[in-house]
Amino acid sequence: ALWRRRRVGARLRLSHGVRVMAARRPTLARRLALLVSLGLGAVWVVALLTMAMVLRHEQDELYDQQLKVSAETLLPVLSHAWRAGLLPPDGGGDPAQAVDLDEALLWRLIDRSGRVVASAPAAVAAMFPDRIAPLRHRRTATHMVYATGYDAAGFALEFADPLAERAEAWRDSYLAFLLPMLAILPLGYMLVRWITAQALRPLDRM
Repeated sequence: ALWRRRRVGARLRLSHGVRVMAARRPTLARRLALLVSLGLGAVWVVALLTMAMVLRHEQDELYDQQLKVSAETLLPVLSHAWRAGLLPPDGGGDPAQAVDLDEALLWRLIDRSGRVVASAPAAVAAMFPDRIAPLRHRRTATHMVYATGYDAAGFALEFADPLAERAEAWRDSYLAFLLPMLAILPLGYMLVRWITAQALRPLDRM
């Protein structure tokens, strides 16, 4: 009789343990899914930050190259126009005139002494470096400026690109990448939750 009571007690304890494990399995699955999802979320954030920096770097390189090509293309045209008397001295721009600096072509034609001999009408309202630095990109508070080398006639060209335009292009490109990525978070969590539930299913058979 004593042996039977011990056997029945062991069975009851085993049955109780299985019920406890079965009751805890969903909680364990949720906890495991949450921890894995947090790890994936951290990787997701790092990937987004890295993508933002890479996108900005590559975009700046592209804009700088376009700025350089534009300046080198315009230099012979403007240099010839100045020597032919087709350009007014210093561009004749009015600082008080309302000008859309994001749309206007901003350039200055400079001689070897550093004197601005002609400029775009809107250039007077833009921020250029105080001194020309040939064959270099320079950033001001509002623009990225590239200066060409001097041509055979002794003229160089400063050509400016608004930084606001670059920032807007980067923001639009990054948002186009970010919005689909946001959908990955809930989908990833649901996938991890399903996988962990399937992985822990053998506990039901114990």
